[in-house]
Amino acid sequence: MYKRNLTSANFRKALLLTPKNQSVVVELNIHCAWKSSAFAQLKSVEGEIQKEIGHPLDWRPMPDKVSARILLEEKIDPGVEENRKKICDWFAEWTPKMFIAFKDRVKALSEPEQE
Repeated sequence: MYKRNLTSANFRKALLLTPKNQSVVVELNIHCAWKSSAFAQLKSVEGEIQKEIGHPLDWRPMPDKVSARILLEEKIDPGVEENRKKICDWFAEWTPKMFIAFKDRVKALSEPEQE
């Protein structure tokens, strides 16, 4: 088993402004050869994670893609100038919650022998 963290190339955290969807997103991106297993392991504790964060998450296994995604999304339009402070405040509140909820769980993932 390899030690991993949220800043590794395989597990990335991203903050997204999505004007098309009129939303902002904190995302955990799982980008590794064994992403299906990693996603399933995290999904198995979905209830615990969402309770800890205090917000529902959008779980996207994306089997035909290179990455799987777990998103925390809020409908705040980044295309509206007046929303800038609200967006900054939202990221300041929810980014640490996502990081804390996933940090130790990602480190504890068991890489399968072969996927």
